[in-house]
Amino acid sequence: PKWILVAELVETSHRYGRTVARINPAWIEPLAKHLVKSNFTQPHWSTKRETVMAHERVSLFGLPVVASRRTPFGKIDQPVSRDIFIEKALVEREMKTQFDFTRHNDSLLESAKSLADKTRNRDFVVDPYRLISFFQERVPEDVFDVESVKRATKQDQNLAANLKLSMEDVFPELESDKSVPTDELETTFPDHIQLNASKLPVTYKYAPGDQDDGATVRIPKMVLGQIDDSQSPWLIPGLIESRIIGLIRSLPKPIRRNLVPAPDTAHEVAKAIVNETGDFHSLVAEQLTRIGQTEIDAGMFRLEKIDSYLKPNFQVVDDEGETLDKGRSIADLRIRMSVNRESMIDDGQLAEQVDWKGEALTDWTWDKTPESLVIQKNGVAMEVFPAIQDQGENVSLCLLDSRYAAKRQTEQGLVRLFQIRNRKNIKSQVNWLPDLEKHGMLLASLFASDDLKKSLATLIARVAFVDHQPECTTREEFDRRQDDSGERIAIATTEVAKWLPKMAHHYHQVKLAIGDLSSKFEATRVDLNEQLSNLTSESFIQTTPWNWLKHFPRFLEAMLTRIDKRPTLTNEKDRELTDSVRRFEEMYLVQAEAHLRQGITDPELDHFRWMLEEFRVSLFAQQLGTSITISAKRLEKHWKKVRIAVGQ
Repeated sequence: PKWILVAELVETSHRYGRTVARINPAWIEPLAKHLVKSNFTQPHWSTKRETVMAHERVSLFGLPVVASRRTPFGKIDQPVSRDIFIEKALVEREMKTQFDFTRHNDSLLESAKSLADKTRNRDFVVDPYRLISFFQERVPEDVFDVESVKRATKQDQNLAANLKLSMEDVFPELESDKSVPTDELETTFPDHIQLNASKLPVTYKYAPGDQDDGATVRIPKMVLGQIDDSQSPWLIPGLIESRIIGLIRSLPKPIRRNLVPAPDTAHEVAKAIVNETGDFHSLVAEQLTRIGQTEIDAGMFRLEKIDSYLKPNFQVVDDEGETLDKGRSIADLRIRMSVNRESMIDDGQLAEQVDWKGEALTDWTWDKTPESLVIQKNGVAMEVFPAIQDQGENVSLCLLDSRYAAKRQTEQGLVRLFQIRNRKNIKSQVNWLPDLEKHGMLLASLFASDDLKKSLATLIARVAFVDHQPECTTREEFDRRQDDSGERIAIATTEVAKWLPKMAHHYHQVKLAIGDLSSKFEATRVDLNEQLSNLTSESFIQTTPWNWLKHFPRFLEAMLTRIDKRPTLTNEKDRELTDSVRRFEEMYLVQAEAHLRQGITDPELDHFRWMLEEFRVSLFAQQLGTSITISAKRLEKHWKKVRIAVGQ
């Protein structure tokens, strides 16, 4: 027989270690199938073939004929194939073909996973062995792949319904007081958050230790400038109470004792701040102070001890949806990506989309300046704020991503337009200012002669047409203010004419007095020099709001009063008063630097800066009076309104 010849050839080739004849396995199996033996190993689910496969090894008299061949395993070992099918295809959902019951189960299991990811409650973690038991009871014995499912569901009309999971099947031991909170989760753990006009998707992951553990907010790069770290704790309401618990436990033990049990205290605090929108940590500190009867400020929280999942993770994406960067600090992301809160939307197509574009304009050529606009890019809506930007000799129209930044830019742009419209009149008024040359000499360390005139021209235009007046948003309003421009400019010039001599005189006197201070008052000299430098920074006449600029002579007079009193004060007393204000100044400087670096514009921080000057007056020259009621407590109260850009 042929199979004997083949066997002898195979044996001879192995014995002498050389090829006697080429053997094709296809000859051997059909010729000697009653002699070959097959062994099956590594049974597994094949996603491609949607059945259970195994590796088959065929041998003849112990010699390999087929070393390894992938072979359907269902009819070879049906019980094992069924087990693999249940585990891989049904429980781990590796089956591509969808049936009505698999679509139902996929949806239910995704909901169950979402429950666990959002609530971080282990009771909602699906046990795969429970699912295996469910299917072991209901899947027929002869079902082990897609084809057998099709056959079985045709034969048994109730089978598909019996294979559908329910929440009771997934969580049979769930207690009644831990029922599935699906309705509540829509508000406490939203799938989207609204940021101005932008709707940002949120995903959740319950994976302690993983980089993406917790909530992840997907945010387009062009929207990144519209959010900062002071807002992030409010984004996911369901995490607020847990975050407060973390803040309490981060406090020093002596303080923490007054706030136990932490969960109960956190619940009370969360209820108290539910309608607030200010700085999260400052508001929590205020409530903890009330409850614990111990002074607590936001700086006492050790934020590094708080679990990272309590801080939303921000995934920044480009126009195509590709991830550019991610992290839990908006400040760090903006710095790394060179995005700031005052960034211009410099995409010309977007500007054309809302018809807000213009360059080198010397007059109001448009109808109205909208308060805000909504632009669309790649399906993402974004609220932007039109602004008139001062370019020195003209203005341009631009879009900013910050309301306050747009307001501030527009004020400067309006001043420039009014100044251009009234160039001759304003120039003649500046030249009319009494003793201008004398005042220029007293301010020579700050301005060259022409620079002083330019600054005063801008100041007169601002006082005449912009400061302390309703916002100018229409061409009609712009022209109306121009109708009585002569009278406006005359009144503004009179105000500036009263202010300038005092400003120049007191500035010169302060410079001389600081220089004459005894060396034993060096600490005072350093503090005064810093104060003077901060007051008279570059372009201060053009950029300082008139309602504060007009008080500069009094601020300078208070500095002179302090210098006059200095010999009668002990070093300890002067240091005590200085420390009182320096504490707040350091808070301001840290945030001002962070705001500048991140491009944040915050009117509350700006106002706090001028409150500090009034506080200095109250400490060192109380007899001069202040323009506002001021004290350390009022500073602390106002600080809670400031956007905290670092330390989150």
